[in-house]
Amino acid sequence: MNDRNDLLALVESGFGSPHVLVAGDLMLDKYVWGDVDRISPEAPVPVLGAGRHSRQPGGAANVAMNLAGLGARVTLMGFGGGDADQQSLEALLVEAGVQFSIVACPGTPTTSNLRVMAGQQQLLRIDCEAKPTNPSAAAEEMLGHALAALRRRRYWCFRTTTREC
Repeated sequence: MNDRNDLLALVESGFGSPHVLVAGDLMLDKYVWGDVDRISPEAPVPVLGAGRHSRQPGGAANVAMNLAGLGARVTLMGFGGGDADQQSLEALLVEAGVQFSIVACPGTPTTSNLRVMAGQQQLLRIDCEAKPTNPSAAAEEMLGHALAALRRRRYWCFRTTTREC
């Protein structure tokens, strides 16, 4: 089902619960929320009094969460860093009922974007990502996971922009 109109008609008719395979860039979006009451005496920058922190899946993981929210049975595949951010992302996916196969790329952090927010205003975004040193081994592992998943059931496939691990 590659036709966009067919997909739109299916979503409008109730979507059902198809199996959907999503492969792409996995990210963890992190937020620090607070209030700015003053400017720093060290430099002309706002000082945020951090009040709340939150995390949510980003990139292809966000796509998977949205599809799961519509009732699809989703399997998500992509690369992570085998670090605390990957564990956080996995916990959020489990909570949402999204199955996943995340291949860890040693020495590479899980892609994350930290946004510092004052009210509804974004003050700063810090991206954490790096190029892996041995992409072919992780890519082969990911390919094996994808082929195994495709053999188990028929999926609808949505491809988001994918970086090599």
